[in-house]
Amino acid sequence: MHEIERSLPIVGERFVKLCFCGNGKDSEATIEIEGARKIMIPLSDAAMDISLSDATMVRTHGWGDTEVVIEIVPVEDQPVTIGEASVHFPGSVDEWNECVRDYADTGRWSLSWCVSLRLRLIAMDSR
Repeated sequence: MHEIERSLPIVGERFVKLCFCGNGKDSEATIEIEGARKIMIPLSDAAMDISLSDATMVRTHGWGDTEVVIEIVPVEDQPVTIGEASVHFPGSVDEWNECVRDYADTGRWSLSWCVSLRLRLIAMDSR
């Protein structure tokens, strides 16, 4: 099965936090969106392409003996939106569509696994 880059249904949403944890091959990224909504993405590789503006900061801390947690959050009083969000997903169209429906209904997203994540965060004018 070939992996296909698919857009996540969160472009234009207000970004709260990205949390990456794992040890390379076995890792996951959780994107938190305003309104207590989350997208959890298990990654078969620690491949993430994240572009940041001046309105974000990166925090790291250990998680267990060999794993690390990386958190990317907006700096205080600086709203950030999601300009681009996509994954390379090797699953079926039916599985993808089911995730999209579940997210619309519950505000929670959970795929079986993805190969990589692409995320572009944009600082909004805070005035």
